[in-house]
Amino acid sequence: WLDMHEKALTEASFNDNQVVFGEDYKYRIKTTVWGTDFYSEEKTICYMRMTTVKEVTATKGTYTNMVKLNWDVNLLSEGNTRYVVSRKLLGDAQAVFTKIYEAVGSESSFYYEDISALPGQYYDYKVTAYGYLKAKNENEKDRWVEGNSRENDGFVQARGILTGRIK
Repeated sequence: WLDMHEKALTEASFNDNQVVFGEDYKYRIKTTVWGTDFYSEEKTICYMRMTTVKEVTATKGTYTNMVKLNWDVNLLSEGNTRYVVSRKLLGDAQAVFTKIYEAVGSESSFYYEDISALPGQYYDYKVTAYGYLKAKNENEKDRWVEGNSRENDGFVQARGILTGRIK
């Protein structure tokens, strides 16, 4: 364990510049109050060089039957990256993101056409990148590790013909 400081602090930060990508590291915080040591829970973190989502764009009423999403990525890792597209109703504090699409690839840009979007509904879309981490030994399993996310809102324009009589 590494002691960061030996002075009174109200807040602190720490940058670990000696990590090896793909290795697990355990971190915890020790606080000493009047000679008694207190420890936080241990947090295990795996640092990876991952492809990241740069920007997500979503159409805003451009199409009558869908919202088209485009996202660009920073290609930083070798191999495929998994992208999960999810959405929720925009402005609804109780709404949670629901997965609607998944793509895997190593291209620099992707798109998805959300044909299930309803006209007149406004959605918050989120694209999350996941990097693939190979197991280091037989006691571990290969796994997808969550990376960054980007969001944007979009909607299908409510268009149609209104017929009838106005009184």
